[in-house]
Amino acid sequence: MKYIVHLNKFHGPFDLLFYLIESNEVDIYDIPISEITEQYIGYVDAIQDLDMDVTSEFILMASTLLEIKSKMLLPRKEGSEDPREDLVSQLLEYKVFKGVSELLMVKEEKEKEFVGKPAEEIQYDSSLNEQLLFEGISVYDLMYTFQELLKNCREDEPKEYTFEIQKDEFTITDCMEIINEKLGLLKKISIREIFSSNKSRKFIVAVFLSILEMSKLKNLKLVQDYTFGEIYLIKAA
Repeated sequence: MKYIVHLNKFHGPFDLLFYLIESNEVDIYDIPISEITEQYIGYVDAIQDLDMDVTSEFILMASTLLEIKSKMLLPRKEGSEDPREDLVSQLLEYKVFKGVSELLMVKEEKEKEFVGKPAEEIQYDSSLNEQLLFEGISVYDLMYTFQELLKNCREDEPKEYTFEIQKDEFTITDCMEIINEKLGLLKKISIREIFSSNKSRKFIVAVFLSILEMSKLKNLKLVQDYTFGEIYLIKAA
């Protein structure tokens, strides 16, 4: 198989890996590691054939995939850890950061449309926040809250390992329903309240993605009373 390589399209090993998973339309929770590894190494080899510098990160990821592939070929005892588990967790987190990065790129492109003015007349371009129904907060504030939640999430949560990684208990659609249900009882809830009963890393990622999606659909409004304060969710009128 021949590979057409455009390095400027990928911003790191996870970007390339995520691209391969999406282009092959495979389940991120059940990655066909042998097929993906072969394609990934094909890209890395193509870069080397072009006499281009391959960063250590890309080589390290290729080595990691080969290690996972070798472990998948070995017989494993019932209940043992799936070798793909850590990789899946990292990919889920990368998916969130990628989504936020795309929002910031949209903001940057919109700001390019404005001509500079004297300092005293410069106005902050809040078009992206308006588009996402953000009031008094920015994408950076939301990202900061997400990072804090991940930092404090329960690391010792029990795991049940099987031969195949089971799909997460909550999908983005499920989380959107949870948020709508809570907002049906209360007019205003903080983001942290959503995690009162479940503080797992995967649940935090799913909720964060659902908040972004609901905001883009203008079903949800995000407000913040003061800088670095609690972020609240309000059902859009």
